[in-house]
Amino acid sequence: MIGLPLDHIAIHIDDAEAAIETVRELLGYEHAQVLEVPAQEGSATLTVLVQRGDRFRMVLCESRGDAHPISKWLVARGPGVHHLAHRVEMVEDALDAVEASGGTRVGEVVEAPGLRQVFAEVARDGLLHELTQRMENEGFEPDNTRALIDAGGDRNADAPASVVRRDRR
Repeated sequence: MIGLPLDHIAIHIDDAEAAIETVRELLGYEHAQVLEVPAQEGSATLTVLVQRGDRFRMVLCESRGDAHPISKWLVARGPGVHHLAHRVEMVEDALDAVEASGGTRVGEVVEAPGLRQVFAEVARDGLLHELTQRMENEGFEPDNTRALIDAGGDRNADAPASVVRRDRR
């Protein structure tokens, strides 16, 4: 598992306009995709920004509706990194390596054309990781994104802040 290239970082935000401006102006990222992800409990907008000349993406996730898992996550944890996604050759092989080193799978593998993904906890530090196998699909798909949320990508969304927040000294 050591040395897996990063595919993207997902950050839950509560002010998309300010976050997009900061990422574009200060960090030099370019706009790549806006993805609307409808759900029964509200909807989410994912804004995908890419580094110039690179395939690494930053995904800014904003929700509408208090019952949406992203909204609940923001209430419990505040804005910040939701997960790091690592590009892997085969999801199953990467999961085997994660589990062999003491990590755990979070949810099931979800698929879209040319794309397979699953969440995992690699260490007991509370940071969520996504294992991403891309065959042809370099983008993000609404159905896959919704399936990842349903598969457990927003675990602890309902937990009280005292359970999931950390002292940031």
